[in-house]
Amino acid sequence: MSKIIVIDGSSTSHGGGLTHLVEFLNVGKNSKYYFEIIISKKVEKQIPKSKKIKIITHHLLEKTLLHRYFFKIFLLDKYINPQASILLSLSGDYLGKFRPFIGICQNMLLYEKEKRKEMDFFENSKFKIQKITQILSFRRSNGVIFLSKHAQKKVLPLIGKKKNKVVHFGISTRFLNNNRKFSRDNKLKFLYVSSIHTYKNQLNLLLAFKSLLDEGLDLKLTLVGPILNKKYWTKVEKIISEINKKSKSINYLKFVNYNEMHKIYNNHSIFIFPSICENMPNILLEACASKIPIMSSDTDPMPEFLGDNAIYFNSMDVENIKETILFSIENLEFLYENSEKAYVNLKKYSWKNNFNNTIEFIEEI
Repeated sequence: MSKIIVIDGSSTSHGGGLTHLVEFLNVGKNSKYYFEIIISKKVEKQIPKSKKIKIITHHLLEKTLLHRYFFKIFLLDKYINPQASILLSLSGDYLGKFRPFIGICQNMLLYEKEKRKEMDFFENSKFKIQKITQILSFRRSNGVIFLSKHAQKKVLPLIGKKKNKVVHFGISTRFLNNNRKFSRDNKLKFLYVSSIHTYKNQLNLLLAFKSLLDEGLDLKLTLVGPILNKKYWTKVEKIISEINKKSKSINYLKFVNYNEMHKIYNNHSIFIFPSICENMPNILLEACASKIPIMSSDTDPMPEFLGDNAIYFNSMDVENIKETILFSIENLEFLYENSEKAYVNLKKYSWKNNFNNTIEFIEEI
C-alpha cells in the first residue's frame, strides 16, 4: 500500500513557510510517497502539479484568523485521510485526534517576547495565544522538527523530553551564482529582502542610510517585501519619502515573484540584514548563494548560519549600523572574500537534503 503523508498547511500563506512547502513537494513528487495538502485557494496556485499531490481547500481558509482557527479546531480532522501514515503540521499547532503527527517549529516570535516590544496589544495577544497552542501541540505530538539549533535550544525545555530533529531548509539552485566578481561600483547598491515589520528593523536601517546620504555619500538601497504591519509601514514610508525628496536613493518593491528573486540579488552590491528575530533565515542563505557580500544583525541565529563569513552589527543601534556600512564600503574586497567562503559552505543546504532528512524522521516516528 502506498504511503500517504498529510500536510496541514492551512496557516501557510507567504515567506519561508510557503517556500518550504513548494520546494518540499517539488522533491517529493518524484518519491515513493503520496501527499494530501490542506491549504488555502491562494496557496493552491503555487503548488506543483502531480498525480502524487492531492489538494484540499476550504472557504474558511480564505477569511480571517478566527475563521482559520475555527477550521483547525473543529473541521480539520474531517479532512485528514484516516489511511494516511502521518500528519505533518507546518505551523506546529495541530490539536486534533489524528496520530501520529509531527509539528514543525517555524516562528520564533512566539518565544522571544522581548523582540515584540513595538507591536500593539492585538498582535502581542495573537502571538501569546499561538505560543500556548504550539506548546500544547508539541507536547501532544510524536515528534518535533526544528529549523535551527537556536530554536531547539529555546523551545525544547518548554515541551519536555520529545523526539526531535534539526532539519534545515534548502536553497533553490537558481540562486547559485558562481560568476560574481569583485567590483567597486561608482554607486554601491544595497539590498534588504524581508517583510515590513517592527522586528525586521527597516526603520533603523533607513535612519542610518539617511544620515550617510546627508553626509554626501552616493548610495542606493532596495527594500523588497510585503507589508505585514501597516502602522510600522507608515513610519518606514515617511522616512523613504524624506530621503527620496532629496536623492531618490531608496527603491521599495512590495512584491517580486519568487522565481525572479535571484535576479534581484545578482543586481546589487551588498546585502544587509538588520532583522532581530529569525528561526532559519533562508533569505540570508539565498544571498550567500548569489555570492553577494553580507552585512548582518549579530542576533542569534544569524551567526549560526553565517559563521565568520559576514560583517555583523547591532541592528538596534542606528549609529552602529552607520559605522558598519562605512566599514563595509572601505573594506569591500574583504567582504567579497567572505562571500566566497560563505558560498563554499552552502552544500548542505539543499531541498533534497531537507526532504530526505524530514522523511528519515517521519520513518523513525
